[in-house]
Amino acid sequence: MRAKTLGRGLLVILLTVTTLAFSSCANIQLLKYSFTEKTPANKALRAFPSQIPGAYGVYKIEVPEASHCLVHITQIHYVNGISEEEMKEIEKVQNNIYQILDYIINYLSLKKVYQEGKMKDPDVFNTLLNFWDETLNEMFNQLISLSEIDSGEINTIVAESLKEKERSKEYYQKTSAVSRLVNQRKLKTMASERASEAFKSMMFNYLANLYQEPFLTKTISVEMIEEISNALKEAIEDREDVLLDIICQNNDTLAVTVYGAGHDWEDNIAKWNLHHPKHKFSFIKVIPESASHLFILPSKNHYHYINLK
Repeated sequence: MRAKTLGRGLLVILLTVTTLAFSSCANIQLLKYSFTEKTPANKALRAFPSQIPGAYGVYKIEVPEASHCLVHITQIHYVNGISEEEMKEIEKVQNNIYQILDYIINYLSLKKVYQEGKMKDPDVFNTLLNFWDETLNEMFNQLISLSEIDSGEINTIVAESLKEKERSKEYYQKTSAVSRLVNQRKLKTMASERASEAFKSMMFNYLANLYQEPFLTKTISVEMIEEISNALKEAIEDREDVLLDIICQNNDTLAVTVYGAGHDWEDNIAKWNLHHPKHKFSFIKVIPESASHLFILPSKNHYHYINLK
């Protein structure tokens, strides 16, 4: 019972600490054009290449009167605990993304890309990470004292976590398409996230995985696991909204991002456009050749054109 109370208390504390306000797009200068004509964003959507080396398909959703166009190059990337076989699949996808970005750099003179994981406020994020480490240590210590959990199991998890950090560092240095193009083509990376929303997503994802560990399944209720799962879904949606907000603040007509397979902006954009009629988004989704089987395609009723090899 005390372990359940501890788990719920941890959620309340972390949610309270990470509640930061979204910034507003209200003061952005609007582009001056007639809505009877194609907007610059939709001209960019139509000019965007429909066939790209390394891409399985390019899917376009054109929204009337859009001020911005988001290009989502979908990816799979390194996550903790993946096998060597899975890492080989990731390398194939990242090589496809390298081809895609390299082509767009040449075709559209692309200068920048919004990078998943890059924070607009990195200092705040690092502060939250330090707090998270301290909170986890306290939680583990209390769990050990409240039950018959072997401290060796906790030490194993901590050791594995440190090992995964090293693997992650190596991935971003050698495998990530964006990182390689930053070094080879001087591609500029832009922040795509804010600390509050990114930290919430990371936190709930960690807890969702942690609470499946055998030594915790007996102390955590099904209701608590469902609560964490729902909170994680909401946190992911919030992360995706942040990117739209940042693009809006930067007043980008065409914005390219490389983001994971678990993210899809189609529903976010539909909601965003309802609430921001003067800052609507059109949407392009680019799917790498090696990962076509992993992605949900955009809704067919929204297609303006579909181009497959």
